[in-house]
Amino acid sequence: MSTATSSAFGNSPDDVLQTLATQFRQRSAFARELVQNALDAGATNIAIALNRGPKYLHILICDDGHGMDRSVIEDHLLVLFRSTKDGDNTQIGGFGVGFVSLFALEPAAVVVDTARYGTHYRVVFDHERHYTLVEVDEPFEGTSIELLLELTDDDAAELALEVRNAVHHWCRYAPADITIDGEGPGFSFADEKVDHEFSVEAAVTVEDIGPGFRAVLGLTDEPKPLTAYYNGGLTLVQTTEPTIPGVTFRVESGTLGHTLTRDNVRRDENFERVIDRLQNLARGRLVQQYVSALKKAAVALDHQALDQLLAHTTHPLVSLPRELACFRTSAGSLVSLATAVPRSRFQLRRPRPVVLQAPLGDPLGTRLTRAGIPVLAANPHVDAHQVSVLLGADLVDAHSRYIAPLVVEHPVVQAIISAQKLCGLAQPGCAVAHFGGYGQAIADKLAICQHEPGAIELVAQTDFLRGTPVVNLDHPTVQELVSSPMWVAGPMLLALIQRELGEAFAPSPRLLGVMAGHACAAEESRD
Repeated sequence: MSTATSSAFGNSPDDVLQTLATQFRQRSAFARELVQNALDAGATNIAIALNRGPKYLHILICDDGHGMDRSVIEDHLLVLFRSTKDGDNTQIGGFGVGFVSLFALEPAAVVVDTARYGTHYRVVFDHERHYTLVEVDEPFEGTSIELLLELTDDDAAELALEVRNAVHHWCRYAPADITIDGEGPGFSFADEKVDHEFSVEAAVTVEDIGPGFRAVLGLTDEPKPLTAYYNGGLTLVQTTEPTIPGVTFRVESGTLGHTLTRDNVRRDENFERVIDRLQNLARGRLVQQYVSALKKAAVALDHQALDQLLAHTTHPLVSLPRELACFRTSAGSLVSLATAVPRSRFQLRRPRPVVLQAPLGDPLGTRLTRAGIPVLAANPHVDAHQVSVLLGADLVDAHSRYIAPLVVEHPVVQAIISAQKLCGLAQPGCAVAHFGGYGQAIADKLAICQHEPGAIELVAQTDFLRGTPVVNLDHPTVQELVSSPMWVAGPMLLALIQRELGEAFAPSPRLLGVMAGHACAAEESRD
């Protein structure tokens, strides 16, 4: 067994710590650096353990990489700003300060056990960063690094959670099996695997996988979509800065590099080539996939998927096929952009077209659609202004333009007609309808008239005083009366119709009395 003792970093430890404070902005950054070093050493398994002892927080990182011999330890591990990675573009360490990052925590001690070519070494650093290098006889494989940190329970728990989160963030796609385990006051996590799906949250996504490259892109309506860059499975940066409008993505490439501060991606010519590739993917395959998904959802009548997809119809990259029937109507059927807004409406010097809208299942919207007047169903996932921009038309409430569908089979109809007959009207007749649709132009009227009760009519063309009376079932007075016996409700409604529409539709007060007497007699005979 041989021993060597010296000072690690020369005579200016304060300068070293200042450099570290500038370069490694997060105190948990050492975990990322040590995992990166293990990966560069060919590790396939990395285990991280954090445990609170009587005095110290122990942080242990073990890997099964090829380890270090004495020359590597002395010429590279112990010499700041030197690295075995120089000139190797497949490894992203590059600056040789990854191991040194852990001294920013001011550990009480650091113990490094490493083995290579059948020799085994231990390097122990004290709190002043002096080290002792020892060759040991006990055989082991790979490398383990243990930090001893003198912290309060609260500080230890806070750092343990920071390390755990840092590993999940920075090493989420590392090409090795990484587990992290922790136990102590204020923290507990057992054998967590650092294994995340390489994906983005979007209704439509595409992947591109090639030598040294993989990417996943998705359409999104987020104003600041997620964009993330990786090399060797390690995070370079995850941000929401605008790159491709309306597109979220993750991209991993061996040509991408990190900045000196380790918290961003270098914006060099390699970066620009990656962005160009992503933009071509977005404009090509991603848009094609969107249209394909829209067609598939339309054929399957998957309305939930359609609603989610149509939220992207105003996306800057999307050009919606005019003949694709993908807009749901109030009746539940599908119509195309061409059907909803005929192209002739877009000719110059013509007024801006109008497209009707109503809630899904709305009776008026359903009848209008089946009569050949498409009424689009309100889409809760899409802003009405966005739909208006897409259509090139104004969205208008169907109830503000048309009379609601009439209900002609109703007890109130029979009560009023019976009352009219008792009063001797030559042509008794009545209908009822729900006038209470949102935006309804006649919602506050008790009754109107139609020449053909039940027909679809434009409100602007309806003569409210000529024709067959139609009673508004949504009017509060009518709702109160229909809860009464029909022999009472009939006369009262006739009187209200008289007041609303004129003498031609209701009997005089004398006849109402006669009618009420007949009704009472009829009621007594039933008893």
